[in-house]
Amino acid sequence: MPPERVDIVDLTSIVRHRVFKASALRGVSLLTGLVSSVAIANLGGADVKGITSAFAATTILVFTLGNMDLAQQVIKVGREQGDLDATRRRLLRLWPWYGGLSLVGVAVGFIAHKPYVSWVALGAFVYLVTASMGSAANALSGPAVVALGGLVQQLVLLVAALALWASGNLTSSMAPVVVITSFVAPLPLYVRAARPVSTGVGAIPGPSLVALMKGGMRWQPARLAQNLLIRLDLLVVAAVLGASSAGVYSVGVALAGLAGIIPAQFSLNSFFEAAQGSGKSLRKNIVAAVVAGSIGGALLAAVGWPFISVAYGKEFEGSYGVLLAALPGVIAYGSVQVHTNQMRILGTARSVFIPSILGLGSLVLALAILVPSFGITGAALASSCGCGVAAVSTYLQLRGARLAGKTA
Repeated sequence: MPPERVDIVDLTSIVRHRVFKASALRGVSLLTGLVSSVAIANLGGADVKGITSAFAATTILVFTLGNMDLAQQVIKVGREQGDLDATRRRLLRLWPWYGGLSLVGVAVGFIAHKPYVSWVALGAFVYLVTASMGSAANALSGPAVVALGGLVQQLVLLVAALALWASGNLTSSMAPVVVITSFVAPLPLYVRAARPVSTGVGAIPGPSLVALMKGGMRWQPARLAQNLLIRLDLLVVAAVLGASSAGVYSVGVALAGLAGIIPAQFSLNSFFEAAQGSGKSLRKNIVAAVVAGSIGGALLAAVGWPFISVAYGKEFEGSYGVLLAALPGVIAYGSVQVHTNQMRILGTARSVFIPSILGLGSLVLALAILVPSFGITGAALASSCGCGVAAVSTYLQLRGARLAGKTA
C-alpha cells in the first residue's frame, strides 16, 4: 500500500504569506534588538539605558504633534483616487513642512540654551520623514519591507552604540545621537519600496497641504491619545523615579513588547489590505493578533527571569516584575493596533479616539494610584490597565457595529 500523501499546500501558503515573511524578519530584528538593549544596558549602565529610552519616547510623542497624520491622508486619498503610485511623490513634498517645524524647535532649544530640546526637534524630523515613508512602503509593498526596515534600524542602533562605547563616548549626553542615527537608517529602503509600480505616475492632481492638514487634524487627538497610552508610563517613571529606574523599567517593558512582534505584523497587514481596497479580514487579523500575543507572552513569562539575570545582571532584576505586569497590556493592545490600522484608511477618527481616550484616562488614573505605592511595577500594571480598557472598548465598539449591521 503506497504511503499516504501529505498535502503541504496549506503549509506552503502560510510560509508564503506576507505576515509570515514579516514575522520572520521581525524575529531576526527582535534578536538584534535584544543584543542592542543588552549592550547599552551593560556598557552604559541603567542611566544611559533609561535616558535613551526616554528620549526615543519623547521624540515619538513630538512626532505625533507635528505629523497630523499627513501620510495617512496621502495614502487614503490615493486609494480613493485609484492612484497609490503618486504616494511617494506627494509625501516628498511634505518634507519642507516637516523641516520647517524642526528648525523652529532646534532654534528654540539653541536660544534657550536647552540642547535637549534641539535634539528632540531634530529627532522628531528624522522620525517624521522615516515613519511617513514607512507607511507608504507598507501601503505599496506590504508589511515585510517595514519589518526589514526595523531590522536595519536595530543593526544601526547596535553599531552606533558599540562605536560610541569603543571611543569612550557612550554617555547620557550622546544618547540622542544613537537614537537619531537608528531612526534615519531605514529611510533609503522605504523610499525605494514606495516607488511607483506602474506607468503614468501621479496623473491625478493630489490634494493641497491645507486639505491634507484638515483631514489629518481630525485624526490628531486620536493618534496623540494612542501614543500617550503606550509611552506615558515610561516618561512618568523617568520624571518621578529617575533615569536609573527608567532604565530598569525600559528593559522590562521592551521584553514584554516582544510578545507584540507578531501581532504588530497582523496590524501592518491590516493597513496594507485596507490600502489595497480590502477590509474583510479585520476580525481574523484581530483574533490572530491576540492568539499570537498570548503565546508569546507565555513564553516570555517562562524565560524572562533567567534571561534578565544572565544578560542584564543584578542591577536589572526588577525588570522581571515589570515584564510580568506589562504583558497583559501588550497582548490586549495587539487588537487595538489591528483595529486602528484598518480604521486609518477605511474608518473614522472617532472609532479610534474613543478607545484611545478611555484607555489613556485609565492609564493616568492608575499611574497616580499605583506608582507611589508600587514604583516601576505599579507603572507597568497601570500600562496594562490602560491598554486593557482600550481593548475592551474596541471590542464593544466592533460588537455594536456588527449587531447594528445585522438589525439594519
